[in-house]
Amino acid sequence: MRVLANAIDFFLCLIEFLIFARCIMSWIVMIGGKNSFSSVLYELTEFFLAPTRKLLDKIGLKNCFIDFSPMIVCFLIELLKIFFANLLV
Repeated sequence: MRVLANAIDFFLCLIEFLIFARCIMSWIVMIGGKNSFSSVLYELTEFFLAPTRKLLDKIGLKNCFIDFSPMIVCFLIELLKIFFANLLV
């Protein structure tokens, strides 16, 4: 059971890291143009961010200056990590 908990925690931490890297790269790409690394980050993280962005659009945060979807997804990932840590340990 502990191995499963560690694997889930590692996967969730990896997703958080990729989302964080995407946010940082979004600032750099605006300056330097597109590259393959930012495209890979986009493809890996869009699966998690797109549903959250659609939900934010429905509640009226469509034309907001800041994209809150990475913060919301990271918050939900933290909740999942706590849930699985308590469930599997």
